[in-house]
Amino acid sequence: MRFLSPLVRATLARRYKRFLCDAVLASGERVTAHCPNPGAMLGVAEPGSEIWLQPAATETRRLAYTWELIRVGRGLVGINAQNPNTIVAEALAQRRIDALAGYDHIQREVRVGDASRLDFRLTAAARPECYVEVKNVHLSRVHGLAEFPDSVTDRGRKHLGVLAQAAQARGDAVPGATHRLRPFRARRRHRSGVRGGLGRRRIARRRGSVLCLPHLAAGDRAGARAAIGIA
Repeated sequence: MRFLSPLVRATLARRYKRFLCDAVLASGERVTAHCPNPGAMLGVAEPGSEIWLQPAATETRRLAYTWELIRVGRGLVGINAQNPNTIVAEALAQRRIDALAGYDHIQREVRVGDASRLDFRLTAAARPECYVEVKNVHLSRVHGLAEFPDSVTDRGRKHLGVLAQAAQARGDAVPGATHRLRPFRARRRHRSGVRGGLGRRRIARRRGSVLCLPHLAAGDRAGARAAIGIA
């Protein structure tokens, strides 16, 4: 994935009202930019952080910039929740995800169950179908470990349930796979005061037919995290 134009480096002043942020450009000018992420953004909205902004394509747009990346430690993390699906679609088409490289047909926005939609459905003549749900992940409280979600999300929980049902509908279609969804209740509190783990949720273990790939969302192809249900 390539951005439409070169990004502009800035310093984050504050993020507010969910979809807005103030930033200071290298010239010292203070600008207001669109924040394309409605989540809590824990750990990726610290004032004073280096961020990268996408200039608007037209001069008539109300806000001249869109916030795309933030530097956390040595890496850049993508905060634009609209980008991961594009990144994963490109990666699937180019067979850059090893676990999903053997599928011939890719469908997007597939209806599954009662009015539920998942991001991708992969099919091949000699393989069971595979459903893929992509999530932008940027919460990381332990080095090397990415966590989803960073706030309460009924939609995200619903998607995990749909993936689990899709996997269980055909039993162990993938040799050696087992369906194991374990409840997780976090007890620690994040230093911001938000309950760590965000209450009760379900996390799919790596051995199950529902797979979670815990990668931080960075500003390149490897920067998306896919929750994958193999039916």
